[in-house]
Amino acid sequence: MLELCFARVASEFKGKDFNDVKRKFGLDDCHFTPEEEEKIKKEHPWIITETEEKIKKLTKNPLEK
Repeated sequence: MLELCFARVASEFKGKDFNDVKRKFGLDDCHFTPEEEEKIKKEHPWIITETEEKIKKLTKNPLEK
């Protein structure tokens, strides 16, 4: 159940612009340069890859093989 909750939150981020996500969660006062954003993505790649994997796993049709 916890992973489902995480996947739901992660789906809010998927495919959205960084600034859109900040606005949605009330983080407009957090400002990063494009260089800082890239650094964060490089230092924490698991945020994107693990999230996508979990979403695929949770949204997969159990009847599919």
